[in-house]
Amino acid sequence: MAQGIATDFWVDELRSHPVGHPTYFAFQLKKPVSVRIHDPEEGPNRVECSCGDNSTCCVHIYWLFDALKAVLTNQRSPTVRAVSQADIIAEICSLYDSIGDRMSELPDRINALRGSESDSDDDEPSEAMTSRQLALADILSIFDPAALPHEYGREISAAMARTPADQLLVEGSLGATIYRMAVRDDAFYKYLIRVADADTCAQHYFSKQLRRAQRAMMELDRYSATGPSDDVQIQDMDVGQCARDLRRIVSEICEEREARLSKGPLSANTRKRIAESLVRILDGVLNRNREIYGDNLYTSLISEPPRPVTDQEQRDFVIDDLRTFPSTEWIHLTEVLERIAGRVQRNALHDHHPSMQYAEKIEEMIHDADDSFEREASFSPVRQPRRPTLGEERESQRPRIS
Repeated sequence: MAQGIATDFWVDELRSHPVGHPTYFAFQLKKPVSVRIHDPEEGPNRVECSCGDNSTCCVHIYWLFDALKAVLTNQRSPTVRAVSQADIIAEICSLYDSIGDRMSELPDRINALRGSESDSDDDEPSEAMTSRQLALADILSIFDPAALPHEYGREISAAMARTPADQLLVEGSLGATIYRMAVRDDAFYKYLIRVADADTCAQHYFSKQLRRAQRAMMELDRYSATGPSDDVQIQDMDVGQCARDLRRIVSEICEEREARLSKGPLSANTRKRIAESLVRILDGVLNRNREIYGDNLYTSLISEPPRPVTDQEQRDFVIDDLRTFPSTEWIHLTEVLERIAGRVQRNALHDHHPSMQYAEKIEEMIHDADDSFEREASFSPVRQPRRPTLGEERESQRPRIS
């Protein structure tokens, strides 16, 4: 198992030392390492680890902090970009009485969060990450042209698996070295999150997802031009695979948007770019309304999708997600959406065809947004500027979908 902050440890034993001074609970980890949580009534908050790391919070204390929070307070991921080491020590000590009340069950409950003991000894790096780790993976992944934060986090874990936990320098990986430094040094960590704020990280994430969608469609184009590969080891990007990839990417974009907004606000520009990414993907599907070895991407996703199996498949591709966004995030795309609605209508085989229903959803969405705009303007004491008609939209403001 990787010896690093992304490592899952294993609690072998929990002992209480209630006699004499000092009084403390000792968590014996399998590595072997012992973490002692001292009684806060006997002096300043104090948590110590035997690993030899001179920082206030070593990797083992961070790990135990997350585990105790999950078991004792039902908070699996503490909120945190800026939880200081002193705050972590204080929070651990505040749980002292709860640890005493649940001593007999606590080791098993903590280990259950991490899987079996054999899992803990596996050579593969763990995917379980603390809130600070997640934030760091998000920040450092912006320097990778393709990897998403969770993928970059796995790469860092793999690099750290080759380096002892008490060594800051991770040879061969600048990212992993910076990662370890930021995990242990509050000042350095806070500097990083000032340099790469939440908005910057979000924009990089959504841009990468858009590029993945576009790459999937380009691979479909290549498949259309060259045909199935004779090499059984190569996974062809046929229509079915491309449709599944696009649905997954759209779902991940929307889930990530909600997750990031739940942690804090994103700028209006970033939220608009998310909507633009979805519309670009939709436009790309419309541009591939043609038969490719008996299948059609447009038909698979819009006009005649297969019987739904998952919740995402029950939703109309892109539009049902976009309808949940505030209109201010996509209203600048009105002209593009109207053009898409027109193309979908022209592709309908009859008035009750699913394509017609899809186009009507787009028109209803735009109509509702226009009504809302007019109501806000009529109740405002200040005269609101009239939203330009489609023909009046200035060229500089018109989004371009390539």
